[in-house]
Amino acid sequence: MKNSSADVNITKEEILKGLENREFRFFYQPMVTFATGEVSGAEALIRWIRPDGTIIPPDRFIPLAEEEGIITRITRAMIPVLEEDLGKILGQKQSLQISLNLSGKDIEQGEFCDYFVNEIREKALPAENLTVEITERTILNLDKTTRNFLVSLVSRGVRVAVDDFGIGFSSFDNLSILPLASLKIDQNIIRKAAFWAKALTILDHLVNLAHQLYLTSVAEGVENESMYRYLCQLGCDQMQGYLISPALPRDEFLRFIREETRVIGTNPLGGIYNAIVDHANLVRRIVSLLNYPNTLPDMSDLDHTRCGLGRWLHLADQVLNGNSQFEFLKVVHREFHEQAKFLVLAAHENKDRESLVQHASEMLKVSARVYDLLTSLFEEFVLKDLI
Repeated sequence: MKNSSADVNITKEEILKGLENREFRFFYQPMVTFATGEVSGAEALIRWIRPDGTIIPPDRFIPLAEEEGIITRITRAMIPVLEEDLGKILGQKQSLQISLNLSGKDIEQGEFCDYFVNEIREKALPAENLTVEITERTILNLDKTTRNFLVSLVSRGVRVAVDDFGIGFSSFDNLSILPLASLKIDQNIIRKAAFWAKALTILDHLVNLAHQLYLTSVAEGVENESMYRYLCQLGCDQMQGYLISPALPRDEFLRFIREETRVIGTNPLGGIYNAIVDHANLVRRIVSLLNYPNTLPDMSDLDHTRCGLGRWLHLADQVLNGNSQFEFLKVVHREFHEQAKFLVLAAHENKDRESLVQHASEMLKVSARVYDLLTSLFEEFVLKDLI
């Protein structure tokens, strides 16, 4: 296979002929989870492979297809291709999450939306393994119908991600009202962050924003180990880029995931930092709302597996299992949640102030032990990172 020359002219008729001849395929770019260093998914990226083996990248034909009104014909034609590929990919690694890009013009068309939802309903597309990506520009112009389409996908188990995030189109209102699962930080921000201090600050804030909104942060276009290390220490959740692998034809991707165990080293500093912040926010929320029992978290929210620290403990267990401080932290964390439940229950029952203070004191004592263990873990891995 060979890459196309940028000066080759492409026409609408050639695109339609290529569709008829089934010349369009998906290549898969691996996505890695920082906490484990393992491949956790891939983005399906369309490629046009001409009969002579020339590979035409999407930026050469997608803009024309959108301009000519045939983009949804392409998308619809590629769904059966994705279904066939997923059968082989998930047969090899069932836990992978595969991302599919949908154009804004796709989800504006009710007929396509009905078709797509039906494919999920009929199990041709496995919802639990599918993420739909829409661009930041697209969510700015969503109407009620397309919002309902996204809600329908999420209700069936599909995740929704905002692609190319950070290029300046979306609003906080969009982020709050849409059922999103992840923010994919635009690769231009990642590249600029390597040499421009302001871009690095923006990157920090975008990762933190995703975390505070309980969204998965994904860094696109990571090309060197120094940026990987920085993102890992920042607490970014996932990444993709040439550092790990370019987009691969399906069979090469299958070999890649068959041969990999942990594709790159990991450092839990960022996760520990986020866990400290999450725990502090939970304690602050509980204590500050004691005077307003109706606004306190209910008991299900105080399940130790559902808070930010609890989710990190579950994920980090794959790497830190056996670390004595980490194991003790899991025990103390559960104890904290038991004390928090006692306090919240006392507030709901309108116990007197003295009782509330006593329960709060017990909870804060355990919370202090949680902080001590998290801080010790943080210091341990700071020193390891310096050695």
